[in-house]
This record gives sequence, structure tokens and C-alpha cells, in this order.
Amino acid sequence: METPYSVKNTWDLKGERTKQEILEAAVSLFAKNGFHNTTISQIAESARMTKGAFYCHFESKEAIFCEVVREVKALWNSLIIKEIGKEGGALEKLIKMLDIFMELTLKNKDQFVIFIVLIAEFTEVDEKFERVLKDAFDEFFSSVSEIVEEGKRAGSIRTDIDSRLLAVTLIGAWQGILLQWLLNRNQVILNDLVSILNRFILEGISVKGGSNG
Repeated sequence: METPYSVKNTWDLKGERTKQEILEAAVSLFAKNGFHNTTISQIAESARMTKGAFYCHFESKEAIFCEVVREVKALWNSLIIKEIGKEGGALEKLIKMLDIFMELTLKNKDQFVIFIVLIAEFTEVDEKFERVLKDAFDEFFSSVSEIVEEGKRAGSIRTDIDSRLLAVTLIGAWQGILLQWLLNRNQVILNDLVSILNRFILEGISVKGGSNG
């Protein structure tokens, strides 16, 4: 027998599905056209709904932007941090992190591409949204810095390298790899680019003859 609670649950699930459809449509359009060149009408049309239905879930295009950033952060926390935590030493964790980046990029290309697009659009243009992006990257940098510090304590990573600067460099290198892969997909394989980066990481930051910790 249907109860008020089950009806509410059904509506909640339907609402979440609709919200996700809007997000997917928006991310695809942002990645293709940029944030400022995408309109709410275009998002609603792509999600096959009216503008009125759109506003039932998001008050503005900017609200979608914040939700997209939140989802990428959640993806990082639920998948990357959880998975690399299973690895043994810090070097293995860093390599695993880049491997997972590659897998996630192939599965969720638009979500990761959108970060590059948004950085280009908002840096030194919109202070509010630039701050949202910076806060997200600060979380990413802190997570990687902690792994680097772990490696320094274990004797596997050189202590003369600043942990946060290394974290910024690694994530920046990944962004560069992603961009070059997108530009040259017919000429390069993402896995090959990641393998080269992994090799440079191992050779550049590891203590020769040190442990794998």
C-alpha cells in the first residue's frame, strides 16, 4: 500500500534524477561552449524540459557551476582518496592517483574538461567563482601534500622538495596532459602520457635506494 512516505520517496528520487539530467546537460554545454556562452534556455532544451522546470531545481546558472564543482570534489573524495588509501607506500599512492585520474577522465571527460574551461573563464575575471575553484584545488593540493609528507617520513621521497609545490606541480602536469590529449586524441594515447609522467615522478622525487614507503 502506498504511504505518504513512499510517495515522498518516489518524488525525491524523480527530483534527483531530473537534477542530474540538468547537470549532465549543463556540463556538456559548458565543456563545448564555455560557461558564459551557455544559456539557461540551452540547458533546459538539452535536458528536454522547460525553463520553469529548470528553476525548480536550480535558481541560476551560477548554482549549477557550484554544484558541478561540488560533484567533482565528491568524486575525488569518494574514489581517488579511498582507492589510493589502499596502496602501500607514498610513491605507489601517487602513481595510483594518476592512474585513477586517467580512468575517471575517460569515464567522466566533460566533468574534468570543465575545470580547464572554467579556470580559463573565471581567473581574474570573477572573484567569487575564482574562489570556489581555488577552494576546490586547495583540497586537492592538501590531499597530495599529505601523501608527499608521508613519503618523506618513510624515506622514499626527497626532503628537499616542497610538498605543496610538488602537489601543485603534479596536478598542473595532469591538467596539461589532459589538455594535450584532448587536442591530439588521434595522435596520442592518454595511457602513454600518464606512463611517461609516472616515470618522471619516480625518477625525479624518489630517494635513490630508499624504501617504497
